[in-house]
Amino acid sequence: MGWAPHLRDAHPDALALLCADHGLFPEGDAFQTLNHAFGSGSLRAFAGYNIPHWRPPYPGELGLLATFSYLDL
Repeated sequence: MGWAPHLRDAHPDALALLCADHGLFPEGDAFQTLNHAFGSGSLRAFAGYNIPHWRPPYPGELGLLATFSYLDL
């Protein structure tokens, strides 16, 4: 999964320009890859509401993506 923590709280117009310049699944030195540990009991969490992130399409035929959505009210 890719993410851009340096763009936390970026204005939507800035994110639209980023996608126009680099595509929907940007790669390169300006972007980071968040590696997930797979296995029983593994979990990685971050504030996805504030930090741009993306997951390129899965190339395999079988896969699982589970998400947790929450807001601090």
